[in-house]
Amino acid sequence: MNKLMFHHIGIASVDIEREYTYFQVLGYVKEGNSFVDETQGIKGQFIIADGQPRIELLQNLEGSHALDIWLNNKTKMYHLAYYVEDFDKTTESFIHNPGRMAKIIVPAKMSVYFGSRIVFLMLPNMSIIELIEAPILISQGE
Repeated sequence: MNKLMFHHIGIASVDIEREYTYFQVLGYVKEGNSFVDETQGIKGQFIIADGQPRIELLQNLEGSHALDIWLNNKTKMYHLAYYVEDFDKTTESFIHNPGRMAKIIVPAKMSVYFGSRIVFLMLPNMSIIELIEAPILISQGE
């Protein structure tokens, strides 16, 4: 499998601004501006804190149901995201790994935020991971 570099934990919320107030107590601050991704049907905001993992707060855009399954099941932390050196090869290695095959739940598409492809996979243990195409960032160790 290709090199993976952790990027963030995705958190589903009804209102990212209200959700953000709870994370401020833990020392989190906004990382850049919020973003809207019409293709995915979400609005998002990355937040960071010293010594803690980056978090992506997400909410549905009006009329979107992208996050409903997690919100309806009261599952807030729903995915772990990783930069990958070789997007296609890494995705293939996850879905064709004997005995531990992952399932694509959101096919590869361009991300407005990253400006590169992303894909969401479900592992056999029901964990969801997002792979982010970002070969330059990993190669330079950023």
